[in-house]
Amino acid sequence: MVEFLISKGFNVEEANYVRNCYGLSSYKDDSLLEHTKEVYEWLTNKGYSEEDIIKMIKMAPTLFGYNTSKLDSRIKEYVKLGFTEEDIIKMIKTLPNLLTLSSININDKIKDLKKLGYTKKASIKMMKSQPSVFTYSKENKETKFDDLVELGYKKKEIKKMSKIFPPIYGLDIDNIKSKFSYLEGLGYTHDEAIKMTVLLPSILGLTIKEIDKKINNIVSFGYEKEAVLHMIKSLPSLMAYNEISLKEKHDNIIKIGYNEQDVIKMCKRTPQLYSYDITSMKNKIDHIKNHNYSEEQALNMTLVLPAIYGLSIDNINNKLDFYDSIGLHNLSIMDPKQLMQSVELSYARYNYYKNKGIEINIKTYKKLFISSKEFKYIYHIEKDDLLKMYPYDNVKEKIK
Repeated sequence: MVEFLISKGFNVEEANYVRNCYGLSSYKDDSLLEHTKEVYEWLTNKGYSEEDIIKMIKMAPTLFGYNTSKLDSRIKEYVKLGFTEEDIIKMIKTLPNLLTLSSININDKIKDLKKLGYTKKASIKMMKSQPSVFTYSKENKETKFDDLVELGYKKKEIKKMSKIFPPIYGLDIDNIKSKFSYLEGLGYTHDEAIKMTVLLPSILGLTIKEIDKKINNIVSFGYEKEAVLHMIKSLPSLMAYNEISLKEKHDNIIKIGYNEQDVIKMCKRTPQLYSYDITSMKNKIDHIKNHNYSEEQALNMTLVLPAIYGLSIDNINNKLDFYDSIGLHNLSIMDPKQLMQSVELSYARYNYYKNKGIEINIKTYKKLFISSKEFKYIYHIEKDDLLKMYPYDNVKEKIK
């Protein structure tokens, strides 16, 4: 057996470790060699590489003690529980010991999660994304659940977090508390730390050194540390990017046509720019230009109001079409921030003013954008009633 494993890429130490592990040491050489060849071929036929098999067997050497009919039967048992064979193949690569667990054992794990409020579908999804969930005991999960509630999380938040980041059940509560102390030391309140980790629970899986490194990486782009901390509060997923991918996003935004300081200015206000697809961002600039704006004007609009990139192309087109139709083409150049108001409300207010004999032009356009509270105070009409009086959808295609 040892010679066979060495021929397959195991080193001498690894091969001897497998041969002498508990569960295989009692086998006779000839019998074990037969099992080993059979299981090795079975794993190869399932699509695992030589490197995969070495890693898997080092984690679960007792697999060589099984016959392949038993392994096939085990996979079929899991499929009956709701997993696909493809799911199982992927899960085994991460946690090969799954093949040593019976369907009864797995079903008990699902029942344990159900008692914590998870549906069977949600439980299977968690197990597929993070097979280590199988290794957590019922008591471990219940204790961790209670610890997190005591820390300040709501039960529904914990369930949401564990679906996104199942390893949370494997984290030590003292370790989690140390992350909170660190985040609060950076200036975040306890509630802010709760909110950030609900949105990106994998933060709790980072070491303090890793968190600090990610913050400093963003600072290296030219931001003040205080600005970076504010950006992360607004967009915790900044902590999910590695150094290379985030720098690539930063550089790609510059390539749209901005300079370094423009990008820093925009992202400080709207850090979500780092989460947008760069092709989509370029398309939005092109669509703005299609409304008879120069590239410089289109870039300036987004520089003043980077949140434009968060709007759909239909949304952008509808607004620009409407303002063009009422003679306010230059509004988007003079005051891009007004593009955040819904076209439905702008259309309704414009027609309300028109019926009252109030002219809206480039000098009086701000009447379109007064607060809802002020509009109601002056004209004694609720926003919902106004929208019903002048439904934009009825004329949407005509305006285009």
